[in-house]
Amino acid sequence: MLDIFRQGAKTWASRILIWFVALTFVGAAFLVWGQGGAQRTGDAAVVDGAHITHGQLAERARRVEDTLRQQFGAQFDPRMIKALNPPAVALNSLIEEQLALRAAREAGLDISDAELSGAITGMAEFQTGGQFDKARYLDILKANGITPGMFEEQLRAELLANKLRALVEEAVTVSQAELVDAWLAENQPVTVEYALIGDASREAAVDMGDAAMAAWYGQRQVEFQTPERRAFRALVARARDFEPLVTVPARAAEEYYRGHPDEFAEDELVEASHILARVAPDAPAEKDAAARGKIDKALARVRAGEDFAAVARAVSEDPAAADGGDLGAFGRGMMFPQFEAAVFALKPGEVSEPFLTEFGWHIAKVTRHTEARARPLEEVRALVEERVKAKMADDLAMDTLDAAVKTGAAGFGEAPAAFKGLRLVSGEAEKGAPLPQFAEWRPVSDALFALPAGQVSGAVETPGEYAAVIADAITPAAAPPFEQVKEKVAARYRSEESKRLAREAAEGAVKATREGKPFYGVVKEAGLALSVTAPFSRASMAKGEKGEGMIAAALLQPVDSVGTSPAQGGVYVYRVKQRYDATPDPARIEELRESLVRQRRAEVWRAFSAQLRKKAEAGGLITINVKLDKGQV
Repeated sequence: MLDIFRQGAKTWASRILIWFVALTFVGAAFLVWGQGGAQRTGDAAVVDGAHITHGQLAERARRVEDTLRQQFGAQFDPRMIKALNPPAVALNSLIEEQLALRAAREAGLDISDAELSGAITGMAEFQTGGQFDKARYLDILKANGITPGMFEEQLRAELLANKLRALVEEAVTVSQAELVDAWLAENQPVTVEYALIGDASREAAVDMGDAAMAAWYGQRQVEFQTPERRAFRALVARARDFEPLVTVPARAAEEYYRGHPDEFAEDELVEASHILARVAPDAPAEKDAAARGKIDKALARVRAGEDFAAVARAVSEDPAAADGGDLGAFGRGMMFPQFEAAVFALKPGEVSEPFLTEFGWHIAKVTRHTEARARPLEEVRALVEERVKAKMADDLAMDTLDAAVKTGAAGFGEAPAAFKGLRLVSGEAEKGAPLPQFAEWRPVSDALFALPAGQVSGAVETPGEYAAVIADAITPAAAPPFEQVKEKVAARYRSEESKRLAREAAEGAVKATREGKPFYGVVKEAGLALSVTAPFSRASMAKGEKGEGMIAAALLQPVDSVGTSPAQGGVYVYRVKQRYDATPDPARIEELRESLVRQRRAEVWRAFSAQLRKKAEAGGLITINVKLDKGQV
């Protein structure tokens, strides 16, 4: 269709649901955060002037966590979240995306309107019967709370980043010799003789004396320590709790109305229909002439008195044909320039001369043309008062909390009664763990764990509310005495020491073999059972033929090589016994070429991204204002 939207709503700075739409419909979503929107508590990060707010980071981290849950399904373990640290992953991705967009612009890359329109109209999710469907497009965006302008902005950013990536990756090649080597590495079979040295077989040799365990524990106390904990109280001021306390003076509404004219203006709009004869911009002259002829005949029928909608249903090559070519109402900047110029020049009831856009030849009819106007205050007073009330309530919440904080620690017991609208919450917090009292807990937790005992924090902003916290008692992170955790230490000590002894035995067997002893004799002397694998390769293992003794470490080693490899419950000691001839399959070689090119392109892009990050950090272009417990960026 025609309406590729070009203007985003002016108040969408905080809307981040576009991430979902872009991820669902386009692929990897590149978010463009504007230059404004910093919170009172500061941004999570700033990349060369582009702000990443705490809210945006929290939303991306939630998406990362949701993705992990979906990927692991029933095997998901909540402990994975702490280990994988979605906030660190999210912040890294947001920073890398900003750096990629910055590099694309510095390289002089751009996305034309034609490229943007092609991307949107080519999305299957926005099509009906193989054709772009305007109504479906708008319905999908509306269902996700996103304006067409916002969607275009995000998509243009993603296309720009993809164009940069394509430029970086285009020089990647793979030689024929490399392909053959890679194919053999994947498909050439080997047989391996091996023996398993089980961990359990070494348990009897582990010294379980208290002295040995205590010494082991002394070297690993940090692994057993409990996190720092803090008993706290927090005063919370939610803006919505202060709205009943606010009365909007008539003068305040009038001042807001005068100070925000764009919020209450009605744009110039037209309601129009059109008839389209499709032809590509680069089509041969004869095809262009045929499309023009078709639209000329349609215009002649309309000029002769036929109903425009009836002619559109009969001949138009656009999904709107079923509705008589009706495009509904739209404003300036929502259509292609050629279409907009033709339609906005018409008076109600007029039909245009044929005109050309990137979709083909058109004629259009305007049924209504509404001029831009400023809606009078009385018409929008309820909306104005609603916005003023929300702003006054937010300010009152912040001011009330500030006043309560000035009373000091003692005021935390009196404030809810003395300062109407405040809530007092309390609890015990563990460093790095969520605070259930707050939907967005990280800023509050960061403030709490930065305080000395008894000191009150300043106001911390979280979505829809402000909070001030006091640390009533601090329990430092500490490792308990050995006697207190002796049983827990003993279990882990026995397990790790038996593993160490098994590894040492395996390494000793390898050393003896390399010094000239026959592998069979070394295995027999150790009292182990020798086994031999069937011929296997990496490809056969990938097909699920992996069994005990399928030692991947042996696949690229020459015959008679010996080594060790981790096993379930122990360690393998092995020897490569035989390597078989294999003739590369030409068809499989070409398949492998595509796979290797993709792999190397990904590696090149990762290296390029890492270099961008390194240069940006060296140039002081990245400021990170959040603390992440693991996986630091």
